[in-house]
Amino acid sequence: MPHSLYALPRSQLKRCNAYKYAENKLILAKNLEPEKNPQKNLLQNISHKIKKIMNSIRQIIHWGIDLLTIINEIINLTNH
Repeated sequence: MPHSLYALPRSQLKRCNAYKYAENKLILAKNLEPEKNPQKNLLQNISHKIKKIMNSIRQIIHWGIDLLTIINEIINLTNH
């Protein structure tokens, strides 16, 4: 590390880190910018929404199975 870094006041170090953080966020945002091909973006959006819907359906099915399992256990306990 350069010797001058240790000579900086703490507030300047914080400002420097905040600047680096903001710069990294900007680079990340630029990398995440949508592509210029609207057809491809539309297909990606549709694909993403289908994946979200399928994940939601899968989650609901899992909850349903869990609920049926609990109901089955309650029935078994009341029968014995």
